[in-house]
Amino acid sequence: MAERKGLSGGLPESNQPVALRNYQPTGIMNTTVQRIWMAIAANLLLAHMGHAQTIMSGLSDSPFPTKESATRMVIPLPSIREADVLWARRIWSFIDIRQKINHPLYYPLEPSNGYWSLFDIIRYGLTSDWITAYGLGPTQDDDEFRYPLSKMEVEKLLNPVVVRYRERLSDGEMESVEQIEPLKSADIAGYMIKEDWVFDKQRSTLQIRLIGIAPVVNAYSESGELKGKRILFWLYFSECRYLFAPLEVYLGQQMSSHISFDQLFILRRYSAQCIKEDNVYDRSIDAYARGMDALMESERIREELFNFEHDLWTY
Repeated sequence: MAERKGLSGGLPESNQPVALRNYQPTGIMNTTVQRIWMAIAANLLLAHMGHAQTIMSGLSDSPFPTKESATRMVIPLPSIREADVLWARRIWSFIDIRQKINHPLYYPLEPSNGYWSLFDIIRYGLTSDWITAYGLGPTQDDDEFRYPLSKMEVEKLLNPVVVRYRERLSDGEMESVEQIEPLKSADIAGYMIKEDWVFDKQRSTLQIRLIGIAPVVNAYSESGELKGKRILFWLYFSECRYLFAPLEVYLGQQMSSHISFDQLFILRRYSAQCIKEDNVYDRSIDAYARGMDALMESERIREELFNFEHDLWTY
């Protein structure tokens, strides 16, 4: 049986989220079904244990009673039959964490007071075998979850080897040194998401289903120049929901608001820029538009999506 451990880089157990610290399943789950069932069991266990721990400890650092995050369950989304799909479109978008509305996904940079950033949660889930990372394939652009990464491959992505230059003491010349620098929340530039917009004629509603999410980092050359952005790996969102549901989002001064990462994504409380829609050429917007033209094309696609449902009705 493989031993489970926390985040690489050594986060102490006291800094782990209470909702995950209390449940540490043993063994590596080889299938997605096993992983989901174990996550359901963890949520059920935490639902029974959450209030009991508060009562037994008798200690709280909050001046008012708070809802136990460990009791949050994953709420199933309404099922959609293929026969009820009147219209559907697949969209790829980029969440820029520099935008203020997206800061809850970025902060805190270091785990504190039971709050974690989204990347720290993903890192914990990967190193603890809660979720599976999928590679980009030989072409480095695959997003169909066809290349599951091994634990060693994930470790290499989370703890990359970088080349640094330093002055040699003997002669003052510059020399290159390879060293391992674990990725941190501050290194994340944003997140790519893949989602389906589906009009369900049975309910007469436009359903938005998040399919996958991928952390994005800045790519640098050997000289330290910024070359652009690159995707680390893809995660299957339906699998991540069981990890996101018990963990609360840090909302800064809004201490009275309690929302989990799962709720944040389901309720779409973030801002994302459309960078690609499904098309026969399988090309993104930046392949045929640049600068302001690319931004206008993204807004055109977004407006078309929101106006589709509106145009079906007569007022």
